[in-house]
Amino acid sequence: MRIKYSLLIVGLIISFALFSGCEKSTAPESMPMNEVGMLSLSLDEATVPQEVSNVRGYFSRADYDTITFELMINGSTASKLIEGVAVGTWNCKIEALDASGAMIYMGRTEVTVKAEETTYVNITLNPVAGNIMIQVNWGDTSGGSDDLFFLILDEDALDNGLHFNHSGGAITPSGPQFFSESDVNDDMADEKQRNTLRYFANHIGSTITIKSGKTGDEGWFAPNCIPAKWISGYNYDDYTCLSGEERQTAIRNYVGLNGKDAIPEQNRLDKIPDVRPLRALGLNRLIGKTVYAVVYDSDISINYDHDKALGVYGNLQGETLGIVVFKVNEVRTLNDFSSSTLPEVQITIMDVSQYGNSEFNLFSAPVPASSSEPNDRIAPGSTDGYYSLGE
Repeated sequence: MRIKYSLLIVGLIISFALFSGCEKSTAPESMPMNEVGMLSLSLDEATVPQEVSNVRGYFSRADYDTITFELMINGSTASKLIEGVAVGTWNCKIEALDASGAMIYMGRTEVTVKAEETTYVNITLNPVAGNIMIQVNWGDTSGGSDDLFFLILDEDALDNGLHFNHSGGAITPSGPQFFSESDVNDDMADEKQRNTLRYFANHIGSTITIKSGKTGDEGWFAPNCIPAKWISGYNYDDYTCLSGEERQTAIRNYVGLNGKDAIPEQNRLDKIPDVRPLRALGLNRLIGKTVYAVVYDSDISINYDHDKALGVYGNLQGETLGIVVFKVNEVRTLNDFSSSTLPEVQITIMDVSQYGNSEFNLFSAPVPASSSEPNDRIAPGSTDGYYSLGE
């Protein structure tokens, strides 16, 4: 019997509106009056596992009173309106409890209340240690929980010293956190390294925000041709695009699921056809999808040659850091960096070991016209300037 962990997705519709000065802030009386908004929270009970009896939440922030709420499960849509919430960034913790009051799911994220804006937030609640649900695929909002997409990331997405946000909030020039050498396996990088990145192995279920690079120096790539040369029985220069079972075998070779000896040698990793760099439009299309990616310790170089049928070629030679699996939750414009900086991506870390027998899908992303066009950096992205929009 195959055992899976169940994930509880709690949808919080967080409405932020600027109220008049007569509204009362949740800050202590000794603090100055702040602009305030409200939190509108809702939970579709039709998607709640049977063992969940109620959902409890906490919004906390330094120097402010903690806001608490509770949603009871009674066979309809549970909702809660919380008024007088000070504008700013709040830490959010959500717990799902059973009938005895024991916490069986828990999740955390960071939400920012802004004046006159509405933000929609999904929080993934993961089983508390010791609670295992059998054969459950509940709570997937992607429309297909079995869909797994094969991507490649490089040092502009995950690397030693690179910005990230460990609570899923915004990335800033000061971090707020930076990956360490140990976090990303930089201390054991190798041409055939396929271990899970340590940070991802140690934070399954966490929601974090990572970068995606710059226009012309992207960090996320979608291979759309899996070449025959990734299977040892074919010549090292056979660029035929595989399909069906052979494609699955080749991908499994590359990601290390068929053993280290099956990982293609370096002379089989150059000039890979149709490796598509992802900019805002492509990243946005990943929302709700689960990604299985090999992470490189250096840049993936792309050669644009649209005179050829598969004219975006990638050089995949070089050392790798390992494997990550995650679900894409949100893609947001990343400001306060350069004019070519691509969006930040909020992801939820998944357990790599749960995907060893999965079938891999290719992600048909838009194809940029060149290394500089389009400079598609504003989420959710624009269709203007692409050579091809993919599917």
